[in-house]
Amino acid sequence: MKCSFKGKLKKIYTKKSSFDVEELFSRNIILDLNSIFNFGGNIEDIIIFLCILFIHIEDYKIRRKFTINEKNINHFTILDNAQIYKHNIIGNEIIKYWEIIAFYLRRRGECLVTISDDPLVSEDALFNNGVIISFKHSVDYLVLSEALNLKKENKELIKSLDYGEFLLKTNSIPYPLLLNV
Repeated sequence: MKCSFKGKLKKIYTKKSSFDVEELFSRNIILDLNSIFNFGGNIEDIIIFLCILFIHIEDYKIRRKFTINEKNINHFTILDNAQIYKHNIIGNEIIKYWEIIAFYLRRRGECLVTISDDPLVSEDALFNNGVIISFKHSVDYLVLSEALNLKKENKELIKSLDYGEFLLKTNSIPYPLLLNV
């Protein structure tokens, strides 16, 4: 790890208080990983912290005997600004670790929600989503069109959505629905 107990993130890793992972499941908790930037950390430090957190959640689920392919959702992890994980460390192998961990968590009833301002998240992550909600985009819309399973003649639909319109795709419906709010 780039920042050890003697580094910039010493305040995070040597804090006297402890955090019990079971608290994540007993009440609603928000962890703002962007605060790692305030301590001098960078995107790699956030991903390492995220991996540590995912490993603890996976360990908790194994100890509680959550089965593989758990049918019921029993916990949500929401990852905001998901696009920064690809933009800032493209080509770095650490991105694969959190995607793999996220894949295993989903198999144990964890609902992973990734929110992104643009569709430039990892293609593996994009194609591994159970639900995709897409508003108007013109950046890299072909990859997103493919993930949404749009027919060839509808590939450019994402670029022409009106204000409040969005496409919703779930695993149980082969083609996306056009909805508005």
